Amino acid sequence: MALPASKPLDLYRGDTFPFAARLWADSAMTVPVDLSAVVPRAQLRTLYELPSLTDSLILEIACTVELPNIVHMVIAAADWPDTVCEDARWDLQLTDAGGTVRTVLAGPVRITGDVTVP
Repeated sequence: MALPASKPLDLYRGDTFPFAARLWADSAMTVPVDLSAVVPRAQLRTLYELPSLTDSLILEIACTVELPNIVHMVIAAADWPDTVCEDARWDLQLTDAGGTVRTVLAGPVRITGDVTVP
C-alpha cells in the first residue's frame, strides 16, 4: 500500500480553517476516487515518536464528502483548545463499508498562537 500524500498545514489558533481534498485514483488526475461508500475522519495531534505513540489529540477535524471525489474539512474556531503546541501532525483517513482504513493525506502542522482571545 502506498504512503499517504503529503499536505502540510499552517494554522492560526482560534481561527476557522476550511479546506478540501480532491482525491484521484490515477496520477494523471482523470479518474476520481469513488467516495460514495466511505467515511472520512481527520485529526490533529501533537508530535510523537514511534513506537510509543505518546501523543495527544488536539482536535477532530470535521469532514464531509462531496461526490464524486472531494472531502471538505473544517476546523471551527470553537473547536480549538485553550492551549496548543506549535508543532503537530494531521491525517485524513477513509474507511470503506468493509472496514478497511486507508490514510490518503498526512503532514506536519505549524500552529501560530493567536493574540486576541475571547
